[in-house]
Amino acid sequence: MRLHIVLASLLILLCGCLFINTRKVILVTHKPEILAYAEAFNATQNKYHVEVVYAAEPDSVLLGKGEPADVIIGEWLASPSYMQKCESVNSLLNQKKVDANLFYAELLRMGKLDKEQRVLPLSFTLPCIIFDKKKRSTLFSDIFVPIDAMKTSSLLYNSAKGTRLLKMGFSPLWNDDFIYLTSILFGSDFRKGVDKNVTWNVDPLLKATAFLKNWINEIPGGYSAERMFSKKYLTTPPYQLIKEEKILYYFLESEDLYKIPQEKFEYLDFGWLSYENKIAVTDNILFIGIHKRGRNKDGGKAFISWIFNPVTQEKLLEINHFKKLDGVFGLAGGFSSLKEVNITLLPQHYPLFVNHIPLSESLIFPGEFPDNWQRVKTEQVKSWLNEAITRENFDKKLEEQLNFFQE
Repeated sequence: MRLHIVLASLLILLCGCLFINTRKVILVTHKPEILAYAEAFNATQNKYHVEVVYAAEPDSVLLGKGEPADVIIGEWLASPSYMQKCESVNSLLNQKKVDANLFYAELLRMGKLDKEQRVLPLSFTLPCIIFDKKKRSTLFSDIFVPIDAMKTSSLLYNSAKGTRLLKMGFSPLWNDDFIYLTSILFGSDFRKGVDKNVTWNVDPLLKATAFLKNWINEIPGGYSAERMFSKKYLTTPPYQLIKEEKILYYFLESEDLYKIPQEKFEYLDFGWLSYENKIAVTDNILFIGIHKRGRNKDGGKAFISWIFNPVTQEKLLEINHFKKLDGVFGLAGGFSSLKEVNITLLPQHYPLFVNHIPLSESLIFPGEFPDNWQRVKTEQVKSWLNEAITRENFDKKLEEQLNFFQE
């Protein structure tokens, strides 16, 4: 009799463990604010329990590194080698559990592989330029900061004494991303080519490098004077340099605007870096996918259905506000991939963005990512761009630099 009681107890315990395991959803991400989102989801129902695991490179989980996961939220997931390891979410779109019509169409398209929706875009960032609010009327009339007008006003703002720069409008060399995004604005369009290689539009790329090289050469004292000024002054917060009229502009991404002390916007303003009324969306788009080898795909799909509901996203914006997550902007640090959330909801919670939300037709979204794009861009493309705009008589072609990074 006692043995039966023990066996029954073990059976109950085993069933309980199995129940717990089927409920658990492991979510791997590098974004700390996702923990608050998981807690909000868990509070809405008791069928699934999302547990968040931090990983500096969540995409590596898809390659079998680290602990197993059901859901992955990270950047650079929209490339073939990662997407093929993600479960199709077509059923969510077909059953309208996730409404495809709510997304920016180009963003949604990035997450497709072989006509299957493998990953879904969650948020994205935009490049912006901050400057003194008093100067807006003489610089720009709307939310765009045209790069050609920015160059002209920057060069006029420069002041030198002998070979020493006293103040600078702006230098492209202050940020590698600024240089790269200029090439995108001019139409370089880096994208996946044949056999997993990188391809691009040659003439627009050369036009962009010539534009930037001319900008640097027209600075009084050129490259060496610019480097001396940058070394001396850019250790000071840029918003302070703008207030002191040491510089005219500074470049950063939209997610960094809320890392600036908000009282500084009493004298600061900002606009979107643009060319011919187009703004280049940065490459580090946040995607969400379900691991093919995940143990709780149903739970993962339930979480995805929940997070792409506009009502949910409004609650998440409120969580950011009321929990006062330090420096966190928007949805997981960016603009939502759902158009109406940005237009109607985001400005209510982030007053800086009132009258600053760009229309979808003004955005340039990246093309299909080739595998290894993050490494290729960082180690090769940006390196080549910097050499092309700073070295005299530079005639090395980008394809020579890349060697196409064959797998």
